[in-house]
Amino acid sequence: MKKNGVQKNQLQKEIRELKRSLKQSTVLAQQEKRNLINKTHQLFILFSVSKKLQEKLTLGDELGLIARGILLARLFHRAIISLFDEDWNRVSVGYGGLTSEEIEAHKNSPPLAPEIWKAIFSPAYRISRSYYIRHDTELASRIKGLPSHIEADQFKGWHPNDMLFIPLKNKKGKILGVLSVDDPYDGLKPTDESLKVLELFAREAASIIERNQLYEDLAQAENYFEKLIQSSSDIIFSGNYDGNFVVFNRSAEKILGYQATDLKETPIAAIFASEKEAGEALGILNKEGQLRNKDTRMRTASGEIIPVSVSASLLYDEDNNLIGTEWIGKDLREILALQEKVIEMEKRMIVHKVIIGLTHRVNNYLQEIITLEKTLEDIFGAAKWQDNENINQEEVNDILTELRSSVLKIRDITKQLTDPSNKLEDVDYIGDLPMINIPEISVERTFKRVSALDKLCQGKKLLVADDDDIIRMGIARFLNKKGFEVDQAKDGREAIDKIHNNDYDLIVSDIKMPHKNGYDVFKAAKDKNSNTCVVLITAFGYDPDHAIVKAVKDGLKGIFLKEKPLEFEKLYEIIEKNLKGFIT
Repeated sequence: MKKNGVQKNQLQKEIRELKRSLKQSTVLAQQEKRNLINKTHQLFILFSVSKKLQEKLTLGDELGLIARGILLARLFHRAIISLFDEDWNRVSVGYGGLTSEEIEAHKNSPPLAPEIWKAIFSPAYRISRSYYIRHDTELASRIKGLPSHIEADQFKGWHPNDMLFIPLKNKKGKILGVLSVDDPYDGLKPTDESLKVLELFAREAASIIERNQLYEDLAQAENYFEKLIQSSSDIIFSGNYDGNFVVFNRSAEKILGYQATDLKETPIAAIFASEKEAGEALGILNKEGQLRNKDTRMRTASGEIIPVSVSASLLYDEDNNLIGTEWIGKDLREILALQEKVIEMEKRMIVHKVIIGLTHRVNNYLQEIITLEKTLEDIFGAAKWQDNENINQEEVNDILTELRSSVLKIRDITKQLTDPSNKLEDVDYIGDLPMINIPEISVERTFKRVSALDKLCQGKKLLVADDDDIIRMGIARFLNKKGFEVDQAKDGREAIDKIHNNDYDLIVSDIKMPHKNGYDVFKAAKDKNSNTCVVLITAFGYDPDHAIVKAVKDGLKGIFLKEKPLEFEKLYEIIEKNLKGFIT
């Protein structure tokens, strides 16, 4: 019996222990549940604050938003976020949970000395990435924070005069500011675990401060470069994607006489002395991506033509898309004035030698043309040559080829004389009379003679757009005889209207036209029918609105150089390649 009683007591004891253990587990489970709910709430507030920070706010408002978020997350009753300068002076502050009187008192209080901050951030006070200063330390008496709102008996380990600081650092580890908090909601001393969410708020504040400092640094850099540009003695300007002015510095205003404010939406080409000179500079820039010390001329606001040496580059964004151009120019008037005094005596002789050389060579080719014309007259005679079966067509073609060759020789001679890069030498002409020796031009004497009514052209409808009546009508007449059905447009706007109202197999368009340019015509044609062939015509590589660059990027393959006299065969070769490309 006694043994059974002992066993019964032991069993009852174990049951009581099991009940106590079960009760403790229930309490712990409930505590874990509350902790999970608190953590979820805290993180929700943190995410809400982060989202709100995406809006455009001042730095002070952003810091205040984070400080109030700490209160809403029920981490601490009070929070102050301070941004410091190099000497630890407060630059901007965000408050959460402080009365207006406390905020005013904090603003008027002197900042802590650097040596005190150094003492606060010593390893002795560190918990996680935070620094906890107990009320009973000598350092706490030196800091002298704001009085607590809460009585000591309401805390469970934290003292009303305890302090907690989190340094706000940038990516390089430099301290930008400090988050200081007071009166924890749980009333406990801080631990690594309890500080995790608070330190996430601190990291958000550090990011905001660093971002704003980067913006300030960027603004200062932009201000520096703006002053650098404006203080330069050289002409400096830039253009946007459409070729219009964006920057026009003070030296440019002084030298050229234009006001930067008056040049908005004005193309850069407008300040060059002529379209040809603008075209030469822009043509090299578009082709090579940069222009180095190009001697050209510009027209001032008063109409004066001045010599300028220009350098330029195409500008691209991070994705390698063209966004504009930048230019630097030097006024050459003083330099050229000195040079002019040296070469003044030589100028007349050079001009005289050029005239003699040009006259000599041109007269030779003109004589060839006159001789060939007489030969044709002898062949055809005065009768109705159309009915003459004895006419040798091959001989006629050879003579026509010779005529064309002579014309092209004359054209190439004038090109040599107008190109400053060609070095022409003196030779004796008659006696002691010198002349410029113009090198013999080698011109291919056989030309592809395209026959009329080519099968490739039959049934094809074509639009020719050019504001030069002679060129437009000449191209239209040539292609009409080839077998095309040809429409004409005298400017870009008329061309686009006709594109909208007709179905064309081919568009031949000049780049520079009134109202709309060649790229606008190209885009309208491709938007209506991607299979429409388009050939853009340019003179001297002149592309004032970067139309060729944009069109080539969008798929343009046909480019024809408009150089008088026009070589219609070359234009036809380009058209033929485009049409065959679509047919095949």
